[in-house]
Amino acid sequence: MSKKTLASRLKNRLEIWGNTKVDTDLGISTEKKLIKKIWGKISPIYGFSSGEEGNTIKSTVNFKIMIRKTDISNANWIIHKGQRYDISHIMPNFDSNEYLDLNVFLYEE
Repeated sequence: MSKKTLASRLKNRLEIWGNTKVDTDLGISTEKKLIKKIWGKISPIYGFSSGEEGNTIKSTVNFKIMIRKTDISNANWIIHKGQRYDISHIMPNFDSNEYLDLNVFLYEE
């Protein structure tokens, strides 16, 4: 049985988004912009729910996303199948120096 390469595990099509500065008639503003599309692997880490004011429940779900090394920062976010994942922190993948592990959480409005 052969061992799978890291690249063969990147099966999720992801979009990296960020804010860019745009000159308008009213001055400089920011717009959300698709930066690039990449392949990655999404793995759930943990989730929990907590009671909030007004008898509501807040859920928090964290994931790890493995991607090839690219220009990305904590100011960016990932979109996958219409869901937004905000980046908590970025770490090098210690199995291979060509990849990054993103610790992300599911965005809630």
